[in-house]
Amino acid sequence: SRASCYCSYSLSKKKLNSVGYCACTFTTAAGVSAIQVRYRFVTNEVPEFFGTEFNDYFRVSIRSQVAGGLIIEENSMNSLGLAAFDGDGSTSWRVINLPLNCLGDVIQVDVAVSNVGDAFVQSAVYVDFIDELFPSDGFPCLAAPPSTSSPIQSPTITRSPTQSPTASPSQLLAE
Repeated sequence: SRASCYCSYSLSKKKLNSVGYCACTFTTAAGVSAIQVRYRFVTNEVPEFFGTEFNDYFRVSIRSQVAGGLIIEENSMNSLGLAAFDGDGSTSWRVINLPLNCLGDVIQVDVAVSNVGDAFVQSAVYVDFIDELFPSDGFPCLAAPPSTSSPIQSPTITRSPTQSPTASPSQLLAE
């Protein structure tokens, strides 16, 4: 199911070296085994300013308060490479997933984009959706932490955009 999350997902900035930022926080019900964010990075810097100091960048992260998990995807125009962009300066849809323990959780999705070196040529991050996934979607529940007085944190997952998404191809939605 789609998470109820209202935030300005289309982020772009018109100031020199500025960062646009959006945070969205919501609570999942018991049974939700993962959160999935589908987004794309779009820049008007491509192709004319590719490889220059006008290296706009983005960051998308998902964190869980109860399970303590975190996944971050961040990159810049130059690091992605020119082949990552279509003729309109857009990446393909990208997906990140954060596994959960199915006990219910408080989730925060953060999206940021930075305009580097100029105030004229813009970049943006467009979020297509934030989904709550279930074991029936192919995302098993993480083991619940044992009952102790000290909090136990899940490992942090950091994925480079050049790595494949954690979802299988059948779980990715076509454009």
